[in-house]
Amino acid sequence: MKDNDFSRLTKEAKIQQLLSMRQQVKGSQSQSEDGAANRLLPMLAQQPEDLYKPFPLTDIQASYFVGKQLSDVDPVGGHTYLEFLVSDLDIIRLEQAWSRLLQHHPMLRACVGIDGQQRILEEIPPAKFIQYDLPQTNQSIETHLHFVREEMSHKIYSPGAWPLFDIRVTRIGQSDYRVHVSMDSWIVDGTSANIIYNQWRTLYENPGIELSEIDMTFRDFVLSMEAFKGSPGYQKCVVYWASKLADFPRSPALPFHSPETVRQNPNAFERRRLSWELSPLLWKRLKAWLKTKNVSPTAALLTLFAEELRAWSLNDRFGLVLTLFNRPPLHPHIGRVVGAFTSSGIFVAGYNPAETL
Repeated sequence: MKDNDFSRLTKEAKIQQLLSMRQQVKGSQSQSEDGAANRLLPMLAQQPEDLYKPFPLTDIQASYFVGKQLSDVDPVGGHTYLEFLVSDLDIIRLEQAWSRLLQHHPMLRACVGIDGQQRILEEIPPAKFIQYDLPQTNQSIETHLHFVREEMSHKIYSPGAWPLFDIRVTRIGQSDYRVHVSMDSWIVDGTSANIIYNQWRTLYENPGIELSEIDMTFRDFVLSMEAFKGSPGYQKCVVYWASKLADFPRSPALPFHSPETVRQNPNAFERRRLSWELSPLLWKRLKAWLKTKNVSPTAALLTLFAEELRAWSLNDRFGLVLTLFNRPPLHPHIGRVVGAFTSSGIFVAGYNPAETL
């Protein structure tokens, strides 16, 4: 298959093609009785009958687990807070649509225990959102929104708690609604969030619709990747990354506040989301120019990010650990699965004033 042919395939067709290539690689390897001893690539092992049994956290989930133990030093959780403006909202129908999502996606029923294991709850109550009614006066609206944002946008979900999301609805006047959603990164990544919000809207607008079948779970993925750790393929990866880390620089030496300062005045260190948008036309022109330099848009954005950090850092050469989405093509349905597939990659931000685009 040529590159152009592959690029025109749908996402699931691409996954199917990669799975076929994976099977060819597997067939060319000398296999032991169970195939694990000589495995170079992870293979999916499904255990649908064990869905409700505990299973390990991924490395990123484990890092969130540790970070939550430091809430007195850095009172922020790894989660996302969003608001949606809706007119003439049917709250009961919205709750029913969410209840269907809870049954369709097991990780929305996940609970992380204090033992560092996660499990899917078999029985949960129907969705019931906290509701607020406000008169349509500017002062009361702003006061209320400030209260809700303060409470939800910096929420820390603790081990042992369920749900790992918080949904509330504010009605303003007769027909304007604001839906507030906080969701913990323990259970979703960015792709999962997009799946959830798109399906939530679909189920709300079309209650009779059936969602596409998902013939694998996030638990299957986690246990399959855990099983892969005993293989030569995994050990080869370990050797590669160990050599990378041998000369890996320290993180950027940025200005910081002591933990004691944060404890004394936590409100002074509130996180804020900053955003800026490039027009579609300028973005298109920028990508075309980057192509002439053989630089990907991702590499360009990473470079800009590193340069901004360097302006504040005491060291010119530093290391970065950035998140990435890790959905290896273990199954054609993996793109439909909701879960914390986030992984990480390491990058060296070098410094050579003579080099420029």
